[in-house]
Amino acid sequence: MHKNWLGDYIKAGKTPNAHEILDALSLHESPRIRRRVAENESTPEWILKRLAVDNDPEVRLAVGTNRAAPLEIVLSLVRDPDPTVRHGLAEDPYISMGVLTRLAQDENPYVSCRAQKTLASFYNRLAKEKAKGNIVAFPMVASGVDCMAT
Repeated sequence: MHKNWLGDYIKAGKTPNAHEILDALSLHESPRIRRRVAENESTPEWILKRLAVDNDPEVRLAVGTNRAAPLEIVLSLVRDPDPTVRHGLAEDPYISMGVLTRLAQDENPYVSCRAQKTLASFYNRLAKEKAKGNIVAFPMVASGVDCMAT
């Protein structure tokens, strides 16, 4: 393993706008370092695109849950062959409603159920805010999600 593993790990997570450094670290032999680059909201889109097809599923998931990742990249991960990537996206409470809606239709029952639970949680929070008078109206989803009784 690389001598300065910890130093590279710290740089990968804390380096803002140093695209050359992030580019080099995105090619690091350690998936942990590449994952940190994928999590870094300063990582440019072109690097995130490359990491979205990384051979390590945790790196791809980190790209999908990066708040700075463009929707186009996140949507490509909705079709990821590894269900753990899709499940990780489905449990992200900050991910796009459109992404969650697509994941709620996933062929894998664990992924679709997790997405439905995340959507239900979102709508429950909206209902509470509406009850407080903070929101006037919002569309509701059908009640009675099958997988909720676990």
